[in-house]
Amino acid sequence: MAIDTRLVGEFQSDRGTYYKVSIIDTQSSTATQYDVEAAGNGFDLTYQTDTDDRFTGLIPSEVKFTMFVNDPFSSAKQSILDSIRTSEYKRWQLKIESSTNGTTYSLFWAGNLLNEINPEADESLPRQFTLTAICGLAALENIPFNEDIAYDLNLAYTCYRYVFNAINTDINTDNNWATDDRFIRTMVDWTNSQIPRNNATDPLNNTRFIAATFAPVDNNGVRQPETAFKLLNQICKAFGARLYLSEGIWYFIQVNTYEEMDSADQYYRDYKKGNNGSTHTPDFYGTIDLNTSEDGTNITRLAGNKFDYLGILKQAKVSYEMFGSYDLLPSTITNASGTSNTVNNSLVAWNGWRSTGAGFNTDSGIYGVNDLTTSTDYASYYMGELVVLDGQTIKINRTFNRAINDTYAGWGFTDNQSILFYHRLKLDDGAGTVRYARSTYTNGGLAQWTTNDVWGNAPDYNVPYTFFGASELFNATPNVNNDLGSFVLNFETAEVPIAGDLYFECYAKVYYDYGNSTDVAEDGTEITSATDQAKLYIYSAPENSADQIFQIYINGESTSKQTFITSQNIANGLTYEVGDLLIGSGPTGTNVGRLQCYNNTSWDDGTNITWEAYGGGSGKAISKLLLNEIMAGQNEGARVFDGALKILTNNVSTNGYKFHNGITIDSSLFVPYQITFIANEDTWQGEWYEINTNTTTLTDETEAETLNTNNTINTNSW
Repeated sequence: MAIDTRLVGEFQSDRGTYYKVSIIDTQSSTATQYDVEAAGNGFDLTYQTDTDDRFTGLIPSEVKFTMFVNDPFSSAKQSILDSIRTSEYKRWQLKIESSTNGTTYSLFWAGNLLNEINPEADESLPRQFTLTAICGLAALENIPFNEDIAYDLNLAYTCYRYVFNAINTDINTDNNWATDDRFIRTMVDWTNSQIPRNNATDPLNNTRFIAATFAPVDNNGVRQPETAFKLLNQICKAFGARLYLSEGIWYFIQVNTYEEMDSADQYYRDYKKGNNGSTHTPDFYGTIDLNTSEDGTNITRLAGNKFDYLGILKQAKVSYEMFGSYDLLPSTITNASGTSNTVNNSLVAWNGWRSTGAGFNTDSGIYGVNDLTTSTDYASYYMGELVVLDGQTIKINRTFNRAINDTYAGWGFTDNQSILFYHRLKLDDGAGTVRYARSTYTNGGLAQWTTNDVWGNAPDYNVPYTFFGASELFNATPNVNNDLGSFVLNFETAEVPIAGDLYFECYAKVYYDYGNSTDVAEDGTEITSATDQAKLYIYSAPENSADQIFQIYINGESTSKQTFITSQNIANGLTYEVGDLLIGSGPTGTNVGRLQCYNNTSWDDGTNITWEAYGGGSGKAISKLLLNEIMAGQNEGARVFDGALKILTNNVSTNGYKFHNGITIDSSLFVPYQITFIANEDTWQGEWYEINTNTTTLTDETEAETLNTNNTINTNSW
């Protein structure tokens, strides 16, 4: 089906700006187009922010367009309106274009029409109709973030990629931009020691987090993605930014950028509609000043305005759910030859034929040649970097399965098999100190950390972990491409002793033709033939259950979070509560929601705590930086302008005003809250809040807490 424009209304505003409003059918079977007469205000464009929150993340907008129907084609137009009334959301769109000369038009706004058309008076023609369209941000509350996008929940994507995908795919108005049109503008100037600070490097596109952060496991053991709205709003919150559509471009802009532009132009990066950010390179970049002023000549205040005030902030709080109920996700696997590949959350002890789970198949596709004397033939999984936290342990509960890809007759032997499974955790500080832990070396039920290599020659550590006694051996007859039998690795370590890189390492020995002895190594025959090995696969499948875990614990709790508090020393004041964030700085390389950073060559492990704003500061965790930026703008209170501004000139590019502009009123810089643009009158009315950051000395605090403790932090501010 074609995408066709069906209704078009044109008008000219008081100052002489030309507007064209088009009603578009994305499932059209006809190209017939009809003109309509715009009525009243032409259209009203309203931005819907939270007027109690200077750092509202997603800012939806809506347009109301009123038109007359009174001509020989009234019945055809009525039929179109009837279709809008009865069609599903996303079929019909409203597109607004603007022009200074009535000839060359550019995109002003686009959105999806709702099926509410009102009021329709019971009267003869001419009859008036009002249509309502929304930019699509609000509707993301009903759309899982991966609904139409093939996210691998175990992989990390850039923050920009999440924003692009939601706007481009989930909102469904992308057809109003050509491939080479400017589509998204980012203005982010928070960097760290990993991210270079220059106008060509976009911190939003140089940070990433694992998609599973926003896909918790439900009661049935299935990951259920959160909504696209929650995902995007959390990204906005984490960076102290707002996301909205203004003058035909989607803006992702940090709130305090407006203050910075008061003294110097600020970095911008523009991405074309066809650029999803995969190369980390914006199409256009440079510096810009988006601020303008109410000067009485180009922009003037109307009568009836007033000023109000926001209270002084005593402190700001945010909680970062640094662990959450998510499995640790192995990032790479390394074999005996040192070859590394990316994995997909499978843990493979023996890979003879199926490389899909591991994403990796080298050395003839075989793990575990099963020669303990070399201590080299094992798979090593990198799990991330750990820091030392009080009460921090590691708990493992993973089911391992056995599978084959051949018939019983093809094995070259005629009896059943048993398995000995070797494993260990290794913690390496990178400076010569290494600690090991495994389930067979315990004290008080916890696997203890030791300096001894548990795969060495010392007798105390040379005992393989045996899952199968005489009554627990694999007794099933092999079948083609089948999982046959399983065992469970289940233990918890003692408290983590050192900071460093965490590895899970394992391999297996397989025996056949066993008798009745409990020691299969004495009574059976070890499989050593490459021919036989190539038909066997011993693995733990990707985690899809809350019980299948490889997790950090804090004081026995499976989930934990950090609460950050930034305050100033005053007797009275308000508390700003950001709520719970699922993305932040580390604190370890195993936290799923950690923000990994890219230096344009390689990614770090996500533990970077050197974040600073606008090229200044001493460096801190990104959540602390967020609170500092919030406090800086309201630690002396802030004024609110409640009134109306009228645009007096037709020079849209230099003297106009749009939602993305800051505006100086009486020598103070203001940024819009909820405001409405009345197109025909060239008037903006609503509320603007003052931007005036202050460097009053602030105090940062960090608290660690589990989800089972009393928590007063607001959890509703997504």
